[in-house]
Amino acid sequence: MPASQPSAQDLFAVVREVLSAEIAPLLPAPEQFRLRMIDRLLEILAREQSLGAPALARERDGLLRLLADPMPVDVAPMAGATRAADPAAPGAAASVDELAAELCRRIRDGRVPADSPALLAHLRQSLGDALRIDNPRWLPPGA
Repeated sequence: MPASQPSAQDLFAVVREVLSAEIAPLLPAPEQFRLRMIDRLLEILAREQSLGAPALARERDGLLRLLADPMPVDVAPMAGATRAADPAAPGAAASVDELAAELCRRIRDGRVPADSPALLAHLRQSLGDALRIDNPRWLPPGA
């Protein structure tokens, strides 16, 4: 983006300021409440704009690490299940949703223990990233 253009963060801040300082006082109470809801959505969009891509990259990296371990030979797929192409295979360009779905399958069929320290660390990281975007007030101070 050229230096002469404001950032998305700056644009969100201007919109929020105009809505709260100039438009909200002109509205009756029910519409002010709706405007506060819109303001909260704009806050989330601003955080998504700045934090979303790095959070998604961390989630993808974490999923790829969790899925990198090959399936133990003593664990067979669930009865009746067909093995789809492994989204974590080298060269596969799987989406985060596809990788997460594969992780869920592996947890269900016992290939990834639900109490695995690596899984729990990944879930903590992903949940923290999501909360930093969606509602950082739910995080403990300093988290």
